[in-house]
Amino acid sequence: MGVFNEIFTVSFLLFSIPISVVDIYKRQIPNLFVFTGIVVLLWERVFIFDFNLFTPLTEMVVGGLTLQVVRMFTKGKLGMGDVKYGFYLALFTGIPLWFFSLWFASLMGIIFFILGFAAGKLKLNSKIPFAPFLTVGCLGAYILKNKLLLYSWNLKW
Repeated sequence: MGVFNEIFTVSFLLFSIPISVVDIYKRQIPNLFVFTGIVVLLWERVFIFDFNLFTPLTEMVVGGLTLQVVRMFTKGKLGMGDVKYGFYLALFTGIPLWFFSLWFASLMGIIFFILGFAAGKLKLNSKIPFAPFLTVGCLGAYILKNKLLLYSWNLKW
């Protein structure tokens, strides 16, 4: 499965990098990239990895609904594009890694904001693009997943 994991990661990057760049410059996430990426990753998950449709669809719903709940609690401060992007990202990472990715992305976003605020570049009401942090968080979690799983397995003993 090594080659398939690499293909899966490259497919993820082919859509996530443009999504992050567009979000940085335009503060929006293009639906074309998100929905096309979902189709590509879903196809790979169903026909190469899982051979079932239920697990990837469940992961997508959990990812999207998680960010929708965040969007509701923040009164729309998180954009709807980020919510749609959450469907795609959770499809890539799976549910356990999705929550780690979200935590890591939030931590990076907070650090970025604090440093920008301290440097005088950001104000309290400044909007920052969240997609790049989500992308890095998911990619980092995916790369570290074997170490995270081994670590959690060792905690049980």
